[in-house]
Amino acid sequence: MNFPSLRLSRVGARLAAGLALVTLSCAAHAGVVWQLHDFAFTDGATAAGSFTWDETLHRPTAWNISTTAGVLAAQTYTDANSMAGLATSLNFLVFHVGVRDFRIGFPDFSVLETPVAHLVPNNPNSGFVGPNGYLECDNCYPYRTGVAGAYLSALPETNVPEPSTAALSILALGLLAAVRRRA
Repeated sequence: MNFPSLRLSRVGARLAAGLALVTLSCAAHAGVVWQLHDFAFTDGATAAGSFTWDETLHRPTAWNISTTAGVLAAQTYTDANSMAGLATSLNFLVFHVGVRDFRIGFPDFSVLETPVAHLVPNNPNSGFVGPNGYLECDNCYPYRTGVAGAYLSALPETNVPEPSTAALSILALGLLAAVRRRA
């Protein structure tokens, strides 16, 4: 038995095992998917859909929200055709396409990081989101405000490893297998 190669394979195995543990323990990209329920406007139109709140980046990362026609034309907001932003000093989340805004107010954005079954949109700055915490507007006139009864519900999104973490994990497991086969 060749002792130097045995020592090297043990070191290599420990290194590969350590690398595998580090990459597998890396934080996965996690988010909370919020579903809109009973969003109705004063003009009889409705809004439906969902958005994903990224707990790491503290912003929405994916959304698909549609509103029906009323005072304003129907509109669909997706991460492909619109932008999402935070009006941090005014505590509202805005989805924006062209001159159209769909706004949802919160007392603060930290409430979006914990999944709950019943989160009512509200905001102390009701002039920007309406008395019931949400509105839609074209350059903010004309606009339509939401009626009472709307809420959001959420379940945690399954953790999906970042591509670089997954690639490093595969490399570490391959190195571990090669070292094990060699020993």
